[in-house]
Order: sequence, then structure tokens, then C-alpha cells
Amino acid sequence: MLLSETKVNDKTIVKRIVSNRDIARRFLDIGLTPGTVVETLFENISKNLCAYRIRGAVVSIRKSDSKDIIVAYDE
Repeated sequence: MLLSETKVNDKTIVKRIVSNRDIARRFLDIGLTPGTVVETLFENISKNLCAYRIRGAVVSIRKSDSKDIIVAYDE
């Protein structure tokens, strides 16, 4: 499943980043690496931006960019 498909309050684990764009490097810089737990906190009214808790920090990511992150539910 893609990070862009998660709902508010979902906790997922990053499995893979599938982008070759510059944004992939930024994901790595903020600690978004395989095995990282990501909690979806909220999305804006226009639903094109979501806030996630990543390693204790709140980070906003555009939906178009979050489609490059493959996640699985945290069990």
C-alpha cells in the first residue's frame, strides 16, 4: 500500500521508497527509511497535503510525493 492511501490515525511501517527524484533524497534526510514507523496525523481541507509523525517529528508531505512511499500496517 502507498503512504498516500493511509487514513488519519493509521500507523504504518515504511517498506520502500520507489522514487528516483530529488524528493527521495529528502525523505532519507528526514529519517524516512525502511523500517521507520509513520503515523498519519491529519490532512488539509483540499486533501493534497498530509501531516505525519516520523521519528517524533511532525512532517508535512504532499500527497503526490507520498505516492512514492510503500508502507505496511504496523502490527
